[in-house]
Amino acid sequence: TFEARDPRRYPLAILTNVFGGGMSSRLFQRVREELGLAYAVYAYQQVYRSNGVVAVYVGTQPETADQARDVIREEFGRLAADGLTAEELANGISLVEARDGVLVVRPFSTSLTKACERRSRGPSSMLRSTGFGSGLPRS
Repeated sequence: TFEARDPRRYPLAILTNVFGGGMSSRLFQRVREELGLAYAVYAYQQVYRSNGVVAVYVGTQPETADQARDVIREEFGRLAADGLTAEELANGISLVEARDGVLVVRPFSTSLTKACERRSRGPSSMLRSTGFGSGLPRS
């Protein structure tokens, strides 16, 4: 992704947490709870001085690995196409603020909310600007 000082780290943190940051995340709910394909699944980000990474971990059985991978890809696609709901955005901002001990600047929050509400162009361009999912391998 990008370096630790890049201001896009907070939107990326929100996306990463909503996508796979806990038991209420999209990945956990779909891959583990709904489909029972894994005993653990989460997304995480690491930022360093000159670059960063966003990754997904899935702990599954060999016989369900391909299906789990496919569902994770579907969820990446759904996130890129549909963006975040207003509720997911609010919860994601609160989580990042509490976890990181920072206040996510409200003008940012307002612009991100507006981007999420503009389903036709906002979420996809927002995701592209953070690089979220760009390294996902094709099958």
